[in-house]
Amino acid sequence: MTMVEPRVLPFSLRHSVMCERARLLLPEADITVATSFETALPVHLYGRGVLAYYAQHFEPYFKNEFDDPGFAETMARLSYSLPLKIITNSAWLEATISAETGASVHAVAGNAIDDVMYIDKPHVIPEEGPLRVISYGGRGAVWKGFDDMAEGVKRARAQGVEIDWAVYGDCALSPENSVANFRHLGFLGPAQLAAAYRQSQVLLSASWYESFPLFPLEAMASGLAVITTQPGTEAFAEHMRTAWVVPPKDPDALSDALIGLARDRELRHKLGAAAMEEAKRHSWDVATGQMERILLGLI
Repeated sequence: MTMVEPRVLPFSLRHSVMCERARLLLPEADITVATSFETALPVHLYGRGVLAYYAQHFEPYFKNEFDDPGFAETMARLSYSLPLKIITNSAWLEATISAETGASVHAVAGNAIDDVMYIDKPHVIPEEGPLRVISYGGRGAVWKGFDDMAEGVKRARAQGVEIDWAVYGDCALSPENSVANFRHLGFLGPAQLAAAYRQSQVLLSASWYESFPLFPLEAMASGLAVITTQPGTEAFAEHMRTAWVVPPKDPDALSDALIGLARDRELRHKLGAAAMEEAKRHSWDVATGQMERILLGLI
């Protein structure tokens, strides 16, 4: 598949080439699993054994990330009507696929984090000083809500809250932007990311929609108080128990959450402690065991 991954050909042609490569390369198997709408049709046509589709987001939402949005949306929606056993990574995605397409979902299998990397590591920051906030830049995708986060930070700072905002990964704004400046950490590997979390107090996330995102859960495992949106985080983010949940596209709600956590140390610690315990329920041992049971049940 790496032969057709570079996005130099039109998507429709790339998809045709991918189907042909799948015809030549897919081996004998008891189960063949597609993992995106781009591989669903090749698996349907040329997969061996029981055919399944592990859906990880409602992909019609991302049509504009392709050179031919109309074709991409059509193929994404049609992927759910193929005779594949659909497995989703979240209850939200299960409900969305059913409501949007009428397709039935066979099972839900959640994601996981590397608990050895993140859980029970000591924080290395003092309690005094600015509120230390970390965010994922979202690779510049509009739906990751980076502009909303910047506006939320701006409004919280305008209310007198001192915020040291660090961002890792690519993002939609430059560090010295006119809305809310931040420290850009660049791309971080797992160990570097774990260290960055341990130097933070709050994770700020504002995606318009997610389907079991890992970065809020990683921060929870690191003992951070997490500000996040729904849908898609329902499996681990419960408002005012394991996270501060806000509506998407709402900078005022983001600002209120930042101000609340900056001024209420006890709440910040309470959410962080509950978050760390919740994260232990989403280890790879749990997730792979669940997926194994589902796949073996298909045979």
